[in-house]
Amino acid sequence: FAVADISGVPIFDVNSSGVSYFDGNVGIGTETPDGKLEIASNTSLSSYVTQYTNDADGAELVIRTARGTESTPIQYNTNDSAGRLLFQAYTSSGAFRDAASIESVMESGFSNAYGGLRFNYMPTTSPYVLTEGMRLKANGNVGIGTIPDTKLHVAGNIRATGQTLYLSTSSTFNKIALNGT
Repeated sequence: FAVADISGVPIFDVNSSGVSYFDGNVGIGTETPDGKLEIASNTSLSSYVTQYTNDADGAELVIRTARGTESTPIQYNTNDSAGRLLFQAYTSSGAFRDAASIESVMESGFSNAYGGLRFNYMPTTSPYVLTEGMRLKANGNVGIGTIPDTKLHVAGNIRATGQTLYLSTSSTFNKIALNGT
């Protein structure tokens, strides 16, 4: 069956093949969705993607991106984002405001999607814009406060508990013992 607007253009269609079509935004628990899909609840809200299978693959939530249009997609550019999880909170300003995000970063390789992750936070001082705090690159390098060029690259001071630091260039470790100060 189908539902059409006053001019006869279909806005909702479900057919026997299982393909459904919605024109416009879809709201579950809201009459005024802000995007293509908005799920809202006045009680605790949990959303689930559940898959029952006999193989080792788990359920997936896929975020895909392409430049261009739906009918003529084109490849991404280096440093494009393939998607972002954005966390927002309702504030005393009477609006939802960005708090943090986890974002993909396409690094290179147009025939393969080589990418890393960028972890962004909202600083406690102005300017109040999401700021990169940590990056995991496609080669496995991790940077805290910087874009890494080694396995672990930290910009700033490091505090660690314990009194021993182990360094290795082979299968044996060199030990640096720190003496409590």
